[in-house]
Amino acid sequence: MDNESERTICSIGRRASAARMGVGNSMMRKIVKELRKRRKFSGTVLQVRASNKGAIRLYKSFGFKKIWILKNYFEYPIENGYLMEVPINKDERPSKRRGRHRKL
Repeated sequence: MDNESERTICSIGRRASAARMGVGNSMMRKIVKELRKRRKFSGTVLQVRASNKGAIRLYKSFGFKKIWILKNYFEYPIENGYLMEVPINKDERPSKRRGRHRKL
């Protein structure tokens, strides 16, 4: 995927009281469905805190893969993150990113 044809999911969230009720799954299903419908996007990326195991499991269930470790990426508290990527069109190859972060 290249930067011109991919999209970034900036933020999704749910209330703590809605944990484990399928809210995140429902949101991600709608997002991925909409991206696949538009077909002009080759894929999408997102960043997630390394400690957010539930979100990482959710994203993996939609085909996202960890491609980079983002050193000290998040604040409050400072924490590493992962850049995760999923191809939307099946014939797309993973991106070849360059930068200061470590590739997995």
